[in-house]
Amino acid sequence: MPAPGLYNAGLSLTSAAMTTMPSDPDFDSYKKSCGVDFVRFFSSTAKALTLPASKTKTTPIRAGGTDGMLLTIQEPTVGEIETVARELPEAQFDGIEVFYDFTPKGCSSPEQRKAMIETIRQWLITHLYPWQGPGLQIATRVSKGRKHVEPVFTHVVERRANANETMYLGHANPIYADPDQANYAFMRLYAKVTDNKTALLPEKWRCRLELNLNSAGCRHFGLSDPSSLFGFDFRQVGPYFRLTRPEIKQYAMPKLRSWNPRMANLLEATRKRLALDTLQNVGSHGASHEPLINVDGHHRHKLGNRMIQIRLDDLTRKFAKGRKTTGYGESWGSW
Repeated sequence: MPAPGLYNAGLSLTSAAMTTMPSDPDFDSYKKSCGVDFVRFFSSTAKALTLPASKTKTTPIRAGGTDGMLLTIQEPTVGEIETVARELPEAQFDGIEVFYDFTPKGCSSPEQRKAMIETIRQWLITHLYPWQGPGLQIATRVSKGRKHVEPVFTHVVERRANANETMYLGHANPIYADPDQANYAFMRLYAKVTDNKTALLPEKWRCRLELNLNSAGCRHFGLSDPSSLFGFDFRQVGPYFRLTRPEIKQYAMPKLRSWNPRMANLLEATRKRLALDTLQNVGSHGASHEPLINVDGHHRHKLGNRMIQIRLDDLTRKFAKGRKTTGYGESWGSW
């Protein structure tokens, strides 16, 4: 039986053992936006900057015999990054968070807005396959508050994040990461109804998908000093936001079929059903451990990826400072 609430993931097994994807949501009924939620720099020099106190946080750090600091700026503007680049040119990127929001439009009530947010959240769980992003280790969990953590995909548990839970992909805390593999990033998917523990007005509620790059991830993508953000091509982080149209692959047992076709039919159908259950109950990210879920290059969600790319290009232009960037009609990525 399909998992509850799978209006957007409603998949069915056809005679060809493929999945039939439902219609996409009406994307025009959502405002789609992309931005930088915060940047964090390490500076070996502690220095007061003329930045808005309401969106700036400094943490003193003693390093190398000098008094340094971590500087965090929420939703930074071009001018604020220019200030940091001018006043602290030797500062180094320690982290950056890029978000993609779906904000419902034209809602008549908070209930309708919640329903639209849940629709797009379920759709993202069904279609998101982020594991091609560099240094995103395969790990998923959910949390609905401080000290609450539950698995969503193990050999025992297969479920989706509930509406009141945040889904995490990758390792936010490096102590849980595999030390033999690169660990550059983690992601979060959730319904954003609060900001800094303060309730947002219903018209500001949205579904948010976040990518957080740590210091190693920043170095991997060439984000070094503050000025490196100018001219940075945000489409480089597109693979983390990759959307697919998953299918269940054909499955055959030729040796068994040669002497017992009826048993082969039964076992092949059962194996495909298990894969379909995983896709329904978990989403596309479950293809990391279920080989019959097909999310290869032929199964890209072209419209979804194009939506992401357009907004990433907008973000590139915002920080371009006149440098040439990819145009809307040029060379769309293959992810």
